[in-house]
Amino acid sequence: PGRTIEYIRMLESHGLSGPEVLASLPAMAGPHVLLAGYFLELGDELLAEDTYWMALDLMREGMREGGAMRAIEYIALFKYFFSKQRLDAALAIAVDAVETYPDSPGFRLRLGAVYESAEKYEQARREYEKALEISPGNRHATSRLKRLSDQGR
Repeated sequence: PGRTIEYIRMLESHGLSGPEVLASLPAMAGPHVLLAGYFLELGDELLAEDTYWMALDLMREGMREGGAMRAIEYIALFKYFFSKQRLDAALAIAVDAVETYPDSPGFRLRLGAVYESAEKYEQARREYEKALEISPGNRHATSRLKRLSDQGR
């Protein structure tokens, strides 16, 4: 995975188009996440979005087969879908990330953020509280809980 971007650049330097590079990737979510980010850097939003969706499908296939992605891949995939307000996809990613990395306060916070955006405040509160259990004094969890409380949610 660490050399995926080098591989992508090498293929492009040999004249392969974005879709051709995409077709050359292994059926793994991680390389697709990296390539999608690369397409975003190049300004190709449509190809990036298609590639992120492919990565999500591959993540789901991997889950069924008992595989897991690296934390950084979950984060990149989550950030993309959450920023586009694709809450169903962001929720699936966050749930899988929490199951894979149950002791990560960051993934609990992300899951809570999805629930909060979906106006599922009690579920959001539970995730923020779990983040605090894992990481007592976590300022992000504390501020999100305070915000929910201040808003009467």
